[in-house]
Amino acid sequence: MNKEEHETWEDAARKRHKALPHLKEACNSCRMCGLGWKKAKKNSKEADPHVFSNWDPLMRPPMFMIVGQNPGWEEVQKDTPFIGASGRNFDKALEQTIFQRSDFYITNAVKCFTQGNKVPDQQYIDRCEPYLRMEIAIVKPKFVVTFGKVSFNMMCPDADYNDSIAKLTKSSKFGVKVMAVYHPSPMNLSQKPRKQKFNEDIKLISKIMSHYLTPF
Repeated sequence: MNKEEHETWEDAARKRHKALPHLKEACNSCRMCGLGWKKAKKNSKEADPHVFSNWDPLMRPPMFMIVGQNPGWEEVQKDTPFIGASGRNFDKALEQTIFQRSDFYITNAVKCFTQGNKVPDQQYIDRCEPYLRMEIAIVKPKFVVTFGKVSFNMMCPDADYNDSIAKLTKSSKFGVKVMAVYHPSPMNLSQKPRKQKFNEDIKLISKIMSHYLTPF
């Protein structure tokens, strides 16, 4: 990719990204399911349950996308996905590569907090799917990394999650390439083999990203 092509791509991406503030506003106003109607609660504290993405207008448009399950308590408090314990595990794995989290557009399959970090029901996944579909249309990622089974199954319902780990799978539903990796939650990575596999897969993702960014 030469400089002129790179600038053309980035200019086009910035134009598309102008739609993201409006999509975020629509997402935060969504009351299509019970999660959007209720406040996120923990102990005596309350917060808006909606978390849209890590999009920052000052950030260079990313070519790559991460889709997780849904936000946790730390995420709803700071209105940013993957900044809790799972996000810190991801950051630590990224330290072994040349990339950082700003190289990804990060979002979730379900945009709202579930009490007790309960796995979202299918009805919530279905309600949030249009937002993810529009995010993909705006970002136009080279490929999508899914953290965990929920997000992978949402994007690739015809594929087997376990057989798809660390493989690029074409999503017939969304029309993009998808790579499944383990969810980096502390509980999930408490098993040493899984933690090692997760770290290896993040390095593999880094190599694939470098391939897309390397001029030919």
